[in-house]
Amino acid sequence: MNENEKVLKKMWLNEKYGDLSEKRSNIDIGTWSELFYFVMGSLTNFLIGDPIDSNDLQFSAKYLDLLTSVEDTKNKFYMDSKLCLYGAVLYYLAGYPGASNVLLKNVNDSKLSYYELILLEVLSNDSKQKHKETEIGNQTMKFLNGEIEKNELFDIISDEMNKAYQNGTDDDVIAIESIFGVIKKEIEYATIELLPHFSNSSKDFWIDEVRSNKVVPLLWSSQKKLGEAGVFDNKSAVIQMPTGTGKTASISLILRSKMAQGKLKTAIVVVPFKSIRDEIFNKLKHDFNDDKVNINKLNEEMNDDYFSKNSRNDLPSVLIVTPEKLMFLIHVEENILDDVSTIIFDEAHQLDAGERGVTFELLQATLDRLVDPKIQRLFISAVIGNPQTISEWFNSGKNIAISSVKAKRYSNTYGFAKWDSKNNFGNLFLIRQEDAFDDGWVKIKNIIQPKRITKNKTEPNFKRANKSTALRWETVLLTEKFSGKGMVAVFVPRKDSLKNLANEFVTYADSNQKFEKNILNDTLISEKEKISMLLQLNFGSDNVFVQAFKYGVFVHDRDIPLGIRNSIEYAARKKHIGLLLCTTTLSQGVNLPIKTMIVTSLGNGKLQLKSRDINNLIGRVGRSGIVNEGNTIFVENNSKTSNTKIKTAIITIMNNMKIENLGSSLLDLFVEKPVNEFDYNSHILTIDEWFNNDFLDDPNLWIRINIKESQRFLEKAYLEKAQTIEKIENFLMSFWEIIQLGDIADNVDDIAKNTYAYHIANEKKKELLIELFHRLYDKLVKYNVNSTSAKLFSRTLCGINDSIHMNKWVSENIDNILYSDDININLVTIWPYIILRDTILQDEDQQTVLELLKAWINGESYELLVTRWKGFGDVKIHNKRASIESVVSICEQDFQYNFSMYLSSLSEMIDDPVKKNRLIQLQESVSVGLAKKSEKIVFGLGINDRYLARKISEYIGNEDYETNEIINWIQDNKSILKQQLNGFLPAYFTNIIDGLKSIV
Repeated sequence: MNENEKVLKKMWLNEKYGDLSEKRSNIDIGTWSELFYFVMGSLTNFLIGDPIDSNDLQFSAKYLDLLTSVEDTKNKFYMDSKLCLYGAVLYYLAGYPGASNVLLKNVNDSKLSYYELILLEVLSNDSKQKHKETEIGNQTMKFLNGEIEKNELFDIISDEMNKAYQNGTDDDVIAIESIFGVIKKEIEYATIELLPHFSNSSKDFWIDEVRSNKVVPLLWSSQKKLGEAGVFDNKSAVIQMPTGTGKTASISLILRSKMAQGKLKTAIVVVPFKSIRDEIFNKLKHDFNDDKVNINKLNEEMNDDYFSKNSRNDLPSVLIVTPEKLMFLIHVEENILDDVSTIIFDEAHQLDAGERGVTFELLQATLDRLVDPKIQRLFISAVIGNPQTISEWFNSGKNIAISSVKAKRYSNTYGFAKWDSKNNFGNLFLIRQEDAFDDGWVKIKNIIQPKRITKNKTEPNFKRANKSTALRWETVLLTEKFSGKGMVAVFVPRKDSLKNLANEFVTYADSNQKFEKNILNDTLISEKEKISMLLQLNFGSDNVFVQAFKYGVFVHDRDIPLGIRNSIEYAARKKHIGLLLCTTTLSQGVNLPIKTMIVTSLGNGKLQLKSRDINNLIGRVGRSGIVNEGNTIFVENNSKTSNTKIKTAIITIMNNMKIENLGSSLLDLFVEKPVNEFDYNSHILTIDEWFNNDFLDDPNLWIRINIKESQRFLEKAYLEKAQTIEKIENFLMSFWEIIQLGDIADNVDDIAKNTYAYHIANEKKKELLIELFHRLYDKLVKYNVNSTSAKLFSRTLCGINDSIHMNKWVSENIDNILYSDDININLVTIWPYIILRDTILQDEDQQTVLELLKAWINGESYELLVTRWKGFGDVKIHNKRASIESVVSICEQDFQYNFSMYLSSLSEMIDDPVKKNRLIQLQESVSVGLAKKSEKIVFGLGINDRYLARKISEYIGNEDYETNEIINWIQDNKSILKQQLNGFLPAYFTNIIDGLKSIV
């Protein structure tokens, strides 16, 4: 490490002391300021054209960033506007406009000279501020808006440059040269210069888009890279875009490029989770708000809502769907893909994510058969370990792999907390990103001291045999050190640990007003109260998460209803939340302004988090344009190997750890592994145990006969095999007519070989895969599948066994089901079918589950569902007693997903249009947990909290209103409605209400 780096490291350490509210180490302003000459030398050398390494520019930018951020009476440069301005210049010239914008926020324009004011305005040209105070600022904006040519702009700069050299000071000369350097960089990234070329479209189109604020005037470096690769001109690609490099904004730009070419007909964005679907929908809805484009967020219900509500007008459409929904639509409507111009797979690393990964892979194989190879297909993820392999399979290799976007130096601090049992305090070990190859660890001693929580309780107490409680308290006290200086997220890999940690935070906040105040430094009180009250209306006042929310300790997990999670994310993006406890839901495409991430464990039980999970997590820290350096801190678990393990993990992260290759969930069929993923000593399920005629002939029946009720893990492992087998059977039925054309054996071979599983399998597993496809095809023949039945059964998304059972059940019971307009009566008539379909439900207390399901579809809160459950005595469901967490899990996994899918499948077997419609209404109610038509419409408009949807429906007062009538009512009564809901209406929902427009 050279002397300059040593000085910078000392400055960085002082900033960390400030972050931790600790007494700073020796501040040597004299030595620090000596580096100023090197920094300005680097800048001026770059401006006159000398070859300067990008690392020198980044070093110089970081130096000014740190120099102006260390708050101390000795530091006369703290928040110095001129130095902040030049730090922003250096970041910008190094290629990091986001970091530049962070420093610009600290600039007070009243402290600047004339030329420095011009420089500030030129640097701010990516904002929507159209009027500038200076001539060059205005003319630069005019160029970026397409109002003048760049030679006219250069003439104006040249005149001003001559004045500065003739009459100005040395500072003026540096400023005008910086202005020229920044403008040249802006021209290099100007939207109106690049996108007409990248998209092979009219420059006038892009000028209009920039002027109307539909696109920003300057592209990001990642977007420029996409353009250079032809992505804006219909090229298919496998794209690895690290978290924070503008993935969602790039999707918007890809769609707008299609508009520029006049080729946007139907674009499909496939996303793995509802949360990501909602985020992309909201972004695209905002971006295309003034365009004649239908942005459709299709719900999970497997009905043809797209065709009945949105389709077949002349406007271009964007469909944002899950893989399951798109697979259903393809089976239902053969022509849905006829007008498709682009298909985008977002968060595509979910390709190997269990059951959903199988659907994703078979969907891709389906599209490969049905979609013209000329149609653009994009495979986007932040974490792809084998992009070239994916590229070879995706679109038959006729695409490009984009896998490198330049990372910023000095972007993150890493560290770990370790408890010193001998001295009874916690130490913090920190290291900078750039010290990855050195032994650059810095120890901050005695950072955490034990605290008296109650009269007889001091924490953390590592003298206990079980260290779990002490580790949680170490996490709480470590979090306190970082609170109040930007958002802190605490990551907990396991859900069962989350509740216990939340409880410790509540206990501490209740006994420590200073901690609560620190949290609330970054929390908007009114928003905290509204979100916590809404959760209380769902969960009840005694729930530990409700108590945590009231103190400003928010939780992001699947156990929190989606609408409230959306509200938390929205508030966090507005910087209204200071502390967030989270599980892996945070790594699933959620973008929040996190300054510090505290990771409580590297392992998920006895399993390690995958590299991609860790990368996705740490990619959420220090977001571009929000903070210039984030902190990722691990909590050591006091085991003998923990210290080495965490150090190794951190160094590996800093050295750009190798991301695991994307595997195939379909190929996982042939992976022999323990049935209990948390216990490597549990039974290993071998291929021979399931790959036999007895199991394949009817997997679910085999499981019911051969697996004991007590063998939960074994049952789950076999069910996973059964689910994959059913998906393959459905896949084969969807291609039944194609298989019959020509040599059947060759066609089945081709279909199997078209999967990603076959592409990456070794020779033995390729043979097994092809054999499995043939065995399952033979099974379909055995059950007399023909073109008619294959078409019908494929629409159910079920395998052949369930399809036959379903068809038989409907034939035998059609006169006794769905005979009423009462949704509760219809549920009771359908209940025997649900029991027939659900292998696990057959071992549960079915009456209790039915009563919970009735209460769920009638909109009862989770709190009331728990009370109802307890009314049946000490009944367990899925081996769990009544609790909020158990109820949420049942509602989300069983009711909203499994049962809803069963009803979707059943609807394909019913010909009577009246009964079919009643079943669809029931399915929608099961999916969202609401019974009335108006409630479901309100929920579908984006007000996706059951309590709010019911309340708004009550105020509307007409259960038969159609969608536009409800939208018009809300528009007409918006002010009164928001006033009535004020105490529990978070800003997220206020924003949705304000943005509602009638559907054309």
